[in-house]
Amino acid sequence: IIATRYSDYDLIILQELISILKKDNKEIIIFDNALEITQKSSFLLNRLDNFVYKEKRFPNIQELERIEHEMFMDLDNKIYVNLKIEEIAKKNKVYLIQRKKIFCNLDNKTCPALTDDGYKIYYDYGHITTEGAKFFSRKIQNDSLFLKYLYSTFNLSFN
Repeated sequence: IIATRYSDYDLIILQELISILKKDNKEIIIFDNALEITQKSSFLLNRLDNFVYKEKRFPNIQELERIEHEMFMDLDNKIYVNLKIEEIAKKNKVYLIQRKKIFCNLDNKTCPALTDDGYKIYYDYGHITTEGAKFFSRKIQNDSLFLKYLYSTFNLSFN
């Protein structure tokens, strides 16, 4: 599994890394870049924490929806890198997991700031809390393409 906060240098060496792993007959899964908040603040706060810090209160439903939409828009800053990763994955016939499809609602153009139980998902500009990790692991468990690849690639059984 290859996942990082891809820099331009990472994109340069990604092709070489895949070639090396393939020579060793390794199965490869690549994750593209994750959501990273681009909001300017003196602290590296996530959008939800920044709102609470500035407003001294928790956002109402409409404000939370706006925050979650802004989080989705932050992904636009990763478009170039993620397109390059997708291109490299296709060229090398490597399975790609697009985090946007797991971490966000593409129809509503939002990325959740809170779990279903009301816990914060991000503890700063891009790192996930323990509750956020549990939240996303439940989501990825329901990703049929990922599961199909995982089971067929690693000869796992559906128990």
